[in-house]
Amino acid sequence: MEVAVAIGTDPAMTFSAIVPAPPEVEEYMIAGFLRQKPVELVKCETVDLEVPANAEIILEGYINLDELRTEGPFGDHTGFYSCRRISGLPRYLHHAPQESDLRYNDCRQASMEDAWMGKAVERIFLPMMKLTIPEIVDVNLPIEGVFHNLMLVSIKKSYPGQARKVMNAIWSLGQAMFTKCIIVVDEDVDVQDIAT
Repeated sequence: MEVAVAIGTDPAMTFSAIVPAPPEVEEYMIAGFLRQKPVELVKCETVDLEVPANAEIILEGYINLDELRTEGPFGDHTGFYSCRRISGLPRYLHHAPQESDLRYNDCRQASMEDAWMGKAVERIFLPMMKLTIPEIVDVNLPIEGVFHNLMLVSIKKSYPGQARKVMNAIWSLGQAMFTKCIIVVDEDVDVQDIAT
């Protein structure tokens, strides 16, 4: 299987790669929306794939799916490590431009960068959540809850059991299914003020 890894993309492209969008929504489309212009793509030199034209470094190659190796464990932003697992072995990575001013944007696990990306996801996707679940007033994915582990939701409550309906609707929204704890409160509670 051919692969290309783009390193040093612009912030909108990097952010779009982590956005919890449905599988049928292309990350390039999200990056273009955020940038307010399409992402320019160029063809790779050794594989039949396209990559962002503004990337500083492109690694090209292939993964041999018949040749598997154990990888991990890897550190996670929750402070835990993933389990070791079997995966494809990358082969023949090629092409690093020879320039003196290369840029490599990095977001290390357990850093504050992912905290701000989590908040951006919360704010960007709130209008779409409201379209799907109209009684939602606001949501907060607090840093203290490591974003996907805790969601605070305020709603316009109009009938008994509505909080349970909202929780199940949230769990049906793509990567929101990984939210471990959802707390639903009335609309007069400010979910952004976790001290209340």
